[in-house]
Amino acid sequence: MKILYVQTIRLDEHTCKTSRLEMIERLAAFGADVTFVAGYGRRAGLPSPTYRLVLVPFAPVPVLGHLLFNLRVQARVLGLLARERFDHVILDPYTFHCAFPLDLAARLGLCRTRVVLDVRSGIFHRRVRPVSDRLGRALIRVALAYARRVFSGFTTISPMLRERLAREHGIPPGRIGIWQSGVSLGRFDPSRVSAGRGAGLAGKFVVMHHGTLGLDRGLPETVEAMRLLRPSYPDIVLYLLGDGSEEGRLRTLVRTHGLDNVRFAPTVDHEQVPVHIQGCDVGILPLLPTPVMRSSSPLKLLEYLAMEKPVIVSRIEAFTEVLAGYPGAVFLDAVTPEAIARAIETAYRERRALSRAAVGGRRLVKERFTWERQAEEFWRFLAGGSQE
Repeated sequence: MKILYVQTIRLDEHTCKTSRLEMIERLAAFGADVTFVAGYGRRAGLPSPTYRLVLVPFAPVPVLGHLLFNLRVQARVLGLLARERFDHVILDPYTFHCAFPLDLAARLGLCRTRVVLDVRSGIFHRRVRPVSDRLGRALIRVALAYARRVFSGFTTISPMLRERLAREHGIPPGRIGIWQSGVSLGRFDPSRVSAGRGAGLAGKFVVMHHGTLGLDRGLPETVEAMRLLRPSYPDIVLYLLGDGSEEGRLRTLVRTHGLDNVRFAPTVDHEQVPVHIQGCDVGILPLLPTPVMRSSSPLKLLEYLAMEKPVIVSRIEAFTEVLAGYPGAVFLDAVTPEAIARAIETAYRERRALSRAAVGGRRLVKERFTWERQAEEFWRFLAGGSQE
């Protein structure tokens, strides 16, 4: 199986790159000949893959940077299609235009390449700039309408997002395959990672959130919860690993309230994340019940489970579907400072019982959410399920 995989991400920057890179590595391990086209801003820190990687410069300039990137991608893809024949071309909603030459060739009877649109929940996130948000949503509507008419199939991240695509965009569910987030159990293995804590965290009960500090993640409410907890529980610390659009707001809240029980740490390479998780007592994912978050497949949850850590989570489908019957989770009554404070207090008081229960998290991941299992689902869809 020969696959051309095109994505609008910067490999030297985007945290969302992990799932794509892991999936492509597994497809290559299954025997697929994969060519991956993606962006970069600087060469440092780029992966050394087992597949062919085609890098396209991505200038960090709003709107214009994306436009130039897409023009360059179109040229690169056109060159690849002219020289080689691919069984499958996988595009995202921002690069759907790369299918135009394949569409024309198919109409002329010159090509039988199957094109799949991969739709992740991130495309529905609200953007900070209103104009950019409107333009992005309009582009996505055009991409989905064109793909519904021309593409062989779709893949997405969760059953709920499949239902949304069917309901809002008229795509038959039978044309939509699902591959969710996964975990590398070899990398996220508590028996192989040394326990250690950063400066000032020794002897503390560490509540950790890692990944993008973005909208709809309940992080301002969590910082406010730490203000409520500080008088009674001075040994509880919130550890925020990562960066994002909400970081400035969070730091302002911390300064305004003089909170010494909230610590920030910069984004690290994915290979280093297990070390930080090993040093925490509980992971927290207080996502707001927005359509995007409800239909996501949170990679961070699975990483905590694989590392046998208890979790505090909001009661949304993205979590309840994974954690049904799992005793190592504390569910939030609501995403408010008061409810989050109560949940953290519960995790603190019941930390020994939750720690014992969390051992089952790794077993849960092994049964359903390894990257190998997700790659099998994707491979099966590409091999026979791309068309209705």
